[in-house]
Amino acid sequence: MATNFTGQRLERFETVPNTLFGKVQSVQAALFNDAVKLMGQLDTKGGHLVFSEANLRKVDEIINLLSQSLTEGEYARAISDFASEYPIQGNLIDGQYKQLLNKFNVKPKYKLTLQNSQDAAVDLLMRGIGLEVANPLRANINASISSSQSFKDLTDRIEMVIMGNQDRLGGLERYSKTYATDLFNTADRGYSAAIGDDLALDWCFYQGSLVKDSRDFCKERVGRYAHRMEWQAWGAGTRTRGNMATPRSGTWQGRHPSTDPTTIFMLTGGYNCLHIIDFTTIENVPESDVAFARSQGYID
Repeated sequence: MATNFTGQRLERFETVPNTLFGKVQSVQAALFNDAVKLMGQLDTKGGHLVFSEANLRKVDEIINLLSQSLTEGEYARAISDFASEYPIQGNLIDGQYKQLLNKFNVKPKYKLTLQNSQDAAVDLLMRGIGLEVANPLRANINASISSSQSFKDLTDRIEMVIMGNQDRLGGLERYSKTYATDLFNTADRGYSAAIGDDLALDWCFYQGSLVKDSRDFCKERVGRYAHRMEWQAWGAGTRTRGNMATPRSGTWQGRHPSTDPTTIFMLTGGYNCLHIIDFTTIENVPESDVAFARSQGYID
């Protein structure tokens, strides 16, 4: 059931977030240079920061200028570029449904669903400025002034916060990698699921590539058809059939804690899952899967 639209959607699950990550790395490098220049305004004596009211008053000014450079500069533009990919993803999904159905109209409420996901992504990613830049920088600069640390020690600490090292990513990069992939992929699946639900399409086909560390949950389902109610059962942690059953505990490795019979269609295998559920009609489903669904009372 794979289509060119499917292939593009799945490819963009990785390329769109990766483009953002590359831009964030560049932002961090520029931010560190700006931070060092602004911290150069702090009074020092013998290479050590002076513990003074004047220095402490400069901290907020430094943090505000750095935050402004992010909210009005390249970081904000990187987030805006990332968000601009959401409508493109929606158009690919629309194309799939147009191929599947003789008549398919894109309703305004579908687009509003995607817009809400887009807005939520921008809001969450912009919060990284406060959480990963402003707050830790303020704490480190204040602490360095209060203890009269050397300017070099402060610079090293700020470099760790902003740029990270070989063992730890810089703050904004770590933050974006924590959220961006799932934000984009769940928005895609949520948009598709909203349409599938509205059109009463009850059959699901699980698609995507498998890699070395793919979850068993996904390995057992990729390339397989299942009724919507069976997916809801998996979301509830209920075992169903053969090697497509969830573990006896009702959970699986990497399962998102918010997974339930409703959210399973957006969260699928869990964190950073790169698979999709395509909704389809019974005409495309193997008879064996139809027979199983009938035996479970999913269909008459």
